[in-house]
Amino acid sequence: MDFITQFENTLSHTLEQNLLTEAAQLLDMFRTTNLPYTTSVFACINRLRQKQNTPPKRIVLYQTGNFILDYISGQFANFFTEKECEILFFDPSDFSGSSEKLFDFAREGIDRVYCFNNVGLHQCFSDGSNLWECLCVPCYDFLVDHPMYYAHSLNQTPKNTTVLCADATHVAYVKRFYPSVKDALFLPTGGHTPITPYENLPAWNMRPIDILFIGSYKCNHTKAADEIDCFIHSHLQKHTDCTFENAVEIYYQTYFDIADISDSTLKETIETHRFSETNLTAFYRSAIMQDIITAGFTIHVYGEGWEQTDLCNNPLFVLHKPVSFEEGIQLMSQSKIVLNHMAWFKHGSSERIFNAMSQGAICLTDSSNYFHDILADKENCVLYTLSDINQHAVSKAIKQILAQPETAAGIAQKGYLCAKEHTWQQHLSNLMEDIFYESA
Repeated sequence: MDFITQFENTLSHTLEQNLLTEAAQLLDMFRTTNLPYTTSVFACINRLRQKQNTPPKRIVLYQTGNFILDYISGQFANFFTEKECEILFFDPSDFSGSSEKLFDFAREGIDRVYCFNNVGLHQCFSDGSNLWECLCVPCYDFLVDHPMYYAHSLNQTPKNTTVLCADATHVAYVKRFYPSVKDALFLPTGGHTPITPYENLPAWNMRPIDILFIGSYKCNHTKAADEIDCFIHSHLQKHTDCTFENAVEIYYQTYFDIADISDSTLKETIETHRFSETNLTAFYRSAIMQDIITAGFTIHVYGEGWEQTDLCNNPLFVLHKPVSFEEGIQLMSQSKIVLNHMAWFKHGSSERIFNAMSQGAICLTDSSNYFHDILADKENCVLYTLSDINQHAVSKAIKQILAQPETAAGIAQKGYLCAKEHTWQQHLSNLMEDIFYESA
């Protein structure tokens, strides 16, 4: 038996016996040998830190190449920097260079890895074994979308994976349909930090943009709608507070008189028809825009995909190229009303809401159960419901806001104060015990 193998066996046995002082001494001795670190040694370093209840101060954050996710990763980094953590960014576009930095970083231990929309969660060695399982590193995976869009990654997650969901209903979904996931927690998206002092923001009534919308139009036309899709669309338009997965379950109960459909069948149907949710969101997003321009209001839109609609033929629909988060926030500070329309989230939020309020704009957004707890309609924001779209709820709200500038300015100011309580830093702090100090 060679020295390294013998050393690995001794070190692992020492940890199993909870001889932590002796294990630390063995690792100190190994560092003096200049021998190459093996996967087993890296794993023992992390196991020792966990057994010692070492505060999780060594963090790996994944970048994705997607500007939204990388912005969020940066907000996580700001939070951990304030906690005096050492952070390593892993950039998959420079896989070789990032891997070299990762294993150099791992010499002193890795306490947590944070992935975004599963990017990095299934990083594997050539034999197919998962990197994070081999290194004994707890994984946290933040999903900004419904988990059904990421089934291929969530079906078999690394051991000790916690999924962070932007909607509380998604937490229940993950726990029900992805048993390999250790846990799921609710982490609503937050607003940008730092926040500009209110007195330094443009006065509400002096802002040049009346109505701003930052977001894309996504509609999947690759396959024709079948019976299930038609039922989902019809049911959710009648019951706009219902979740997508509940609509699928109701379909089976309605047409097949099955009160207790198997989870495997339900899960497969949800995943197969997941783009019905995308299309329904697009349907409402387009209808809202049409309501606004039909009422005679000009709306400035920054996002992709709108060329698929007839809206672009109307001069009141002013389409611009997509912008970065920083540019979007600057536009919000120049806007009186920032329109928000969420994906089919029934107990979640969008960072656009808090960013708009933090820039002194009035946020006009569709409601959710989460907002019932944190927002006050016509006090710090203006809410509408999807069920009232046909009654011109959005255009009527805009008309009222613009007709009462003093009242509107007061709503905007109270919205600013509310936004200060809903930054990424605040939301991450609210989960401190779960995602930061939790024993691995």
